[in-house]
Amino acid sequence: MTDNTIVRLTLLKTDGTKEEILSNPSGITLEKLQALVEGYVEFARLDDENILLFNEDGLIDKLPQNPHIPQLVGNVVKMTDIDWELINDAYDAAM
Repeated sequence: MTDNTIVRLTLLKTDGTKEEILSNPSGITLEKLQALVEGYVEFARLDDENILLFNEDGLIDKLPQNPHIPQLVGNVVKMTDIDWELINDAYDAAM
């Protein structure tokens, strides 16, 4: 991974909007992901190339349904497997 590597995350918000987040992989911390989903992070595979991160306690906390992915509640972060691996590699390198 080079210093100019950028990962792209898409924040799918409950208000129906989307926000593209471009960052160096080391800038995407657990705390950042928790802030985006407003709680503990749960992981699910969307398809062969993409993953979703969402609030683990969203149903318990009665978060609103996500209009982009109606099966989930609360804000959802979508990213590719490659970006997920880059973020994890950056985390491992920092440890």
